[in-house]
Amino acid sequence: MSRILRVGCQISCLMIIVILLTPSATAEPNDTSSGADLISPGIIWSYVCWDDNCNSAAGGIDHYDYFKFYVYYGDEVYVKIENTCDHDYVNVYAKIYRYSSTGWESDRRIGSGGYTSCGSPTWISYTWTHIDNNDYRKLKITGIDDGYSATLGGDDQAELKITLTIDDSNRDRDYDGYDDDDDDCKYEDGDSYQDRDGCPDYDGDGWSDYGDDCPYDSSEHLDSDDDGHCDGDDAFPNDDTQWEDEDGDGHGDNPNGNQGDHFPSDNTQWYDTDDDGYGDNSDGNNPDHCRFVEGYSFSDRNGCPDSDWDGYSDPDSTFPAHPIGIADAFKYDWWEWHDTDGDDYGDNSDQCLEVEGTSAFKVFGKALLNGTSEVGPLAIEVVSWDHYGGDAKDLTDIIYSQMTLEELGEATESTGPFSVSGTSPLGAGSNYYFQHYPGCIDSDGDGFEDDTDHFPQDSTQWVDSDGDGFGDNAMHPTIEDYDPSICMNELRTAINDGAFPTSQKGMDVLLCAAWGAENDFIDVLDEDYVCDNGNTVPQYWVNDEWDDCGDNSDEGVDDWDTSFSPSSRYFHHQDYDIGWAIPGAFQSDACPLEAGTSTIDRFGCLDTDGDGYSDADANWTIEDGADAWPIDSSQHSDTDGDGYGDNSAGTQGDSCPFGDSTQSSTIDRWGCTDTDGDGYSDADGGWLAHPDGSADAFPNDDTQWHDADGDGYGDNSDGTDYDHFTIDPTQWKDEDGDGYNKSELISNCGDDVNGNNPDLYPNDPTQCKDTDGDGFGDNPEGTTMPDLFPLDATQWSDIDGDGYGDNGIGNNSDSCISNYGTSTVDRYGCPDSDSDGYSDMNGFFATVTDKAGNGDIGSILILAIVPFLAIIIITVLQISKKKKNDDGLNRDDIHEAMQDAVAWGLDEAAYQATATTSEPEPRTQMPPPSNERALPPNSNQGDSGDWIEQYDQQGNMYYFNPETQESKWEL
Repeated sequence: MSRILRVGCQISCLMIIVILLTPSATAEPNDTSSGADLISPGIIWSYVCWDDNCNSAAGGIDHYDYFKFYVYYGDEVYVKIENTCDHDYVNVYAKIYRYSSTGWESDRRIGSGGYTSCGSPTWISYTWTHIDNNDYRKLKITGIDDGYSATLGGDDQAELKITLTIDDSNRDRDYDGYDDDDDDCKYEDGDSYQDRDGCPDYDGDGWSDYGDDCPYDSSEHLDSDDDGHCDGDDAFPNDDTQWEDEDGDGHGDNPNGNQGDHFPSDNTQWYDTDDDGYGDNSDGNNPDHCRFVEGYSFSDRNGCPDSDWDGYSDPDSTFPAHPIGIADAFKYDWWEWHDTDGDDYGDNSDQCLEVEGTSAFKVFGKALLNGTSEVGPLAIEVVSWDHYGGDAKDLTDIIYSQMTLEELGEATESTGPFSVSGTSPLGAGSNYYFQHYPGCIDSDGDGFEDDTDHFPQDSTQWVDSDGDGFGDNAMHPTIEDYDPSICMNELRTAINDGAFPTSQKGMDVLLCAAWGAENDFIDVLDEDYVCDNGNTVPQYWVNDEWDDCGDNSDEGVDDWDTSFSPSSRYFHHQDYDIGWAIPGAFQSDACPLEAGTSTIDRFGCLDTDGDGYSDADANWTIEDGADAWPIDSSQHSDTDGDGYGDNSAGTQGDSCPFGDSTQSSTIDRWGCTDTDGDGYSDADGGWLAHPDGSADAFPNDDTQWHDADGDGYGDNSDGTDYDHFTIDPTQWKDEDGDGYNKSELISNCGDDVNGNNPDLYPNDPTQCKDTDGDGFGDNPEGTTMPDLFPLDATQWSDIDGDGYGDNGIGNNSDSCISNYGTSTVDRYGCPDSDSDGYSDMNGFFATVTDKAGNGDIGSILILAIVPFLAIIIITVLQISKKKKNDDGLNRDDIHEAMQDAVAWGLDEAAYQATATTSEPEPRTQMPPPSNERALPPNSNQGDSGDWIEQYDQQGNMYYFNPETQESKWEL
């Protein structure tokens, strides 16, 4: 069973293969014009039928047959189509496509009903000489329905014999009139006839282009040296390196040929050794002045090196630069070449051609944006160089973060950061600008020319916006050393020597201050740029269109960013944008937009009182150093804050400027510690207490402050325990008030018995002293025992008031106690009517005296005897009196002397010791107390200006003043 199945499968598979290999009745590829079969001369067969269902052993299974064959110009073509009628008496159509101009001809019928009938061959033929384009020609055979039944087993099928004959004996493939057999170039159209037939002859001279050395010249066909130039036109027919000599100088125009002419249009020049376009012939036109060095200068000399391509040659040892010579003074600056004044600024930009100057800019005022600029150098730096971009780090980012370059240009009237053709503001809020103005006198070397420099002798200042005499530029906070003239000279030299881009020309001041504030510009040029990948390259390789870093991080980088360093910032600091921050700036105006005269705490700000210290404002407070007394020129600061100025010589000057501000003195000095608050300051090492100084002698007692005599009691009579005797340190209290406020130089009547002139009557305000020690007070008006003779211990009373004491045993005692008298000769104090000195009770003597005055001899004798008698009587009386009063007088004298001794500051014991001494005291000691001799009546004892002669117990004379109670040996 399995075998049967296996055989069955094999038979089935074989049948499938047979079916697949059996051709199906489908159209052949030649059924269409585009699928026409290519045929060659000879016989071919075509089988067609009426419909596509034909099936014949002859193979006629399609309705159309297309054939094509290729013909050339001049071919004679013969096509014969025969219908053999071997299968059916059928008709077919045949037509041919001969010329592109005629297209397909009409169908021509072959077979029954056609030109012939079957039984003998029926045919049609086409014959022509091809004169159209070389191309394929086609033949179309179409089967048709003949309307007859099949007779020979056919089904409207036809078998056609096609005979193709092509005669190519007159063929001319290239249409040039030369048969291919005679044509030397049968595939190329041509009319040459001299060297070849039928080949291309461009110039029509009969010589083919292949044989014509001059195919484009009908008058020439030879090129003897084969240089591409016909002999008739070749100036050098035997030299294939030359052929033309335009200028006729005998040197071919081909510079690379033999003796080639480098100047084919100039017969004065032919050689150019250095190939720079200038001839070697010094006698020729435009001779090369540097024959062996390639160069392209043409203005001063020809053919020499010209580094900046401005036409002027670089100077050399034989051809110096202008103004010494005429070579380029600026060989790396294409805009400059001459420097008439030799100041390193070219004549094209030098504003002072005849003056050697170093200026780079000028200052000028300009009304812009209501007279002032809204931006300054800081804005230019931030916006155009983007040094402070990213997160807002400071005020610059906040102010300028949204400003565009276009807005910056409008604000500055400049097209770039510091355009030499535009203007740039010198500071925000200022109406002054600067502009490129090189080569003029700049005395201070700051880059700004003298005529417009507001400070032509100060290199750190150049503009004064508010006109107060102080420059706008601020002091740089970190850099001290800066010499702009050195830096600008280095910069100009670097630019002129090609070590720095000439595009920076005209920015001398700015670049120097920004880059060269350290006064070493060359170091700045040598700094490297650090790439993102860590590599370093010279900073001037940045943005040079070459990937020098290797990671392209140096492209698209602003080269300014590679040069500016925050450590060398100069035209701003802490967002200062009014003027620039310059190292060592002199007298920087702290208020550059408001005129002021301050000079001490800051320069150029409002100083109302003119003391040099500025008034305080929002940016500068008293704590910062502003004037604490803006309308008082004598004061400006108050260090301890006590309300008194630190200037001790000024108004209410603080004598203790670093003292305590909570309690300050106001009387002896201002602003010092005053513990008790009485206005007088406490004493210190430099300010002694009263009376040695003026400080408070009682710092803890607000009722006392002065102590003139230094006895520890205050002078203020309204204060605590005041001193009644302010000039006597030995006395201070006066309970009965009889010595208070006395004007004596030595105080009187103090209660201290040990002090000067103590009060002997401390409870009696009417008495104080007892000068003569007689127990009676010196005040004659006193209530207690007044002494009418305070200097005479022997007298104290005078009842009749005639000046003579009532004590009969006292000095000059009154002989008439109750009767006023003026007698002085015979007795004291008795009436003397005639004022002759004699009392009225003594008339004899008066008579005798009168007679003697009239010349009476007797009276004269009497008067002469009287003195002798008086002497005897007086002597007797003195002896008697002395003896009588020894004890009493001695006792009285001792009492008086003790009182005087106490008055002179001696204690009683000391006096007793002195009194018992046997030897008299020398005069060198203090004058003794008053022990005066009797004075004449009516002597002037009350005149304080009179000094009275006195004698002590030893007979020594001294002087005594009764008014002041003073004694001294000599006047």
